[in-house]
Amino acid sequence: MRYIKILFLALFLSVSIYAKEVVNVNLDNIEISKLIELVSKIYHKNVLMPYTIRGKVKFISNSPIYKDKIYDILLDILATKGYTIVDGGSYLKVVRLSSIARENRKFLKPNESVKDVKTPITKQIVVKNIDVNVLASKIRPLMSLGARLITIKDNNTLLITDYPSNILKIEKVIRELEKNVEKVVEIVEVKNAKLQTIYSEISQIARDILDQRIVNQKVKLMMDKSLKSIILIGSKSAVSKLKKEIQKLDKPPKTPLEITKIVTLKNSEAKSVYATLTQIVAKRKYKDISLKPSISYNEEINGLILIGHPDIVKSLETIINELDKEKYQVYVQAKIVEISESKAKDIGMKYGLGGGATSGSTLFTFAGNFGASAIQLPSGVSLSNVIDTSSLKTNLAIGAAISFLQSNGASKTISEPTILCINNKESSIYVGKTKSFLTGQTTNANGTSVTYKREDVGLTLKVKPRVASNDKVTLQVKSILENVDKTDTEALATQPTTTKQEVSTEVIVKNGESIVIGGLLENKTSNQVTSLPLLGDIPVIGNLFKNRSNGLEQKDIVIILTPYIIEKSSSLSKLQKFISDIAKLQEIYNQAVFKAIKKKKEKEEKRDKPNFMPIDGIDE
Repeated sequence: MRYIKILFLALFLSVSIYAKEVVNVNLDNIEISKLIELVSKIYHKNVLMPYTIRGKVKFISNSPIYKDKIYDILLDILATKGYTIVDGGSYLKVVRLSSIARENRKFLKPNESVKDVKTPITKQIVVKNIDVNVLASKIRPLMSLGARLITIKDNNTLLITDYPSNILKIEKVIRELEKNVEKVVEIVEVKNAKLQTIYSEISQIARDILDQRIVNQKVKLMMDKSLKSIILIGSKSAVSKLKKEIQKLDKPPKTPLEITKIVTLKNSEAKSVYATLTQIVAKRKYKDISLKPSISYNEEINGLILIGHPDIVKSLETIINELDKEKYQVYVQAKIVEISESKAKDIGMKYGLGGGATSGSTLFTFAGNFGASAIQLPSGVSLSNVIDTSSLKTNLAIGAAISFLQSNGASKTISEPTILCINNKESSIYVGKTKSFLTGQTTNANGTSVTYKREDVGLTLKVKPRVASNDKVTLQVKSILENVDKTDTEALATQPTTTKQEVSTEVIVKNGESIVIGGLLENKTSNQVTSLPLLGDIPVIGNLFKNRSNGLEQKDIVIILTPYIIEKSSSLSKLQKFISDIAKLQEIYNQAVFKAIKKKKEKEEKRDKPNFMPIDGIDE
């Protein structure tokens, strides 16, 4: 059996060797044109030579030349001269290498196989997994001299014009490259972690461990929220590598990725705190957008709802607790006093008191005459912890001055409102009435119709406190006085004129210290009756001994404000008791001061009274 195999192999080799036809020809020093004629005769093909190609062939051979190699030798020699041969159908044609694509007539579709022919052909190759533009740069070095390559992006196709044997080699290389970059689709479900977080992290990992410039390492990532999955598209090896990284990241967290916290507010309004938190979150930068917390508020429970990562929720809760601290409150005592300018001057002259003009800060000068050297506090009253001694003395002096003017008919207290203000929030007080003003009158057959307009006329006081420290407060004060101008007598009956005076100021005062705001003037009509003693009291005829005078008297509207800082709501009841004690102390203070002033006046009158000498016959 062994001998039969050896005999069969020898027979096969001899047949194969002799199957190739040997050409007995000497190619050394032969003209190129003669070699073309020789090939024409061997292959029984007519050859068209549009060009004269000069030169000789230098071919050294030490073995037989086979017929199928003669053609290859001719093509190599023509290539050195810049020419080649194409199949013209019934004949062969010598053409320039630069026009090989244009002169070629053989075109093969993607599904047609390349035959073993010697002339150039054009083959369409469809590329599946690689960008043809990227692939073209890789296979150009493999192409023959003068070969042409065209890329068609639309259908990812190559058009190659080259010799059949070379096209076979190039196509084989392309198919091998396609295998290396064959794309797979992998859907990786995210079970434990947050999808957006995993997607952001794996995208960064892909950029770090895979070179996106290399085709078989390029992976496309997509996120499918409905499946809670990440889709990977790329080469099998690259996709497998990223899949393992996703599974590592998708481990159950030690702490929950997201928690919900409801924070109920005690001292602040949920809506305002929500606005502040929203601004803070908007300005923060998050590496992962999914870490941005969700904030909402509920007015019914006056609370905030926080949803997010535990650490972020905790930091927001810290901010909320600071914003929700019990706020300072300011208890403002207001006293609105109307002072007669002329009567106050008369009192000042009568009692020898300076500062008779009491508008604005001049009231302090007037009040300076009412300082008591020593006041005995009521039993159980202690003021040192609430208000300092200098502020107490000033307040008592102002209170005594106002009471003194009022007891002598020079002032009248219009209102004594109190208001509890929240720190940094404006509060207002209005003292006045609504009046009707004639705006029009129409007369027709049905009669006369009159229209009126209702307007508020009075004093508006707006106060906005801002606590600077435990013992000082800044007050933004705005007072507006609106009244009817009674000096315009002609318009008073039909369409009266209204006046408006406005004062705005900002002052820093101590806790419990009084401030006086003036500059608000009002003209009022005064009716005064003077009569002769006894005669003016006689019925009927007594009117003959009376004098009636009407006139306008200028009144100063003075506003006295005393703020008290309240750190905690629990301190309000203590403050009320303290104010009650201050009122008692004011009565004691007034009695002592008034007594001292009257005693001083009596002493001065006695000193200034002239001493008359008795005259005979007349009693002293």
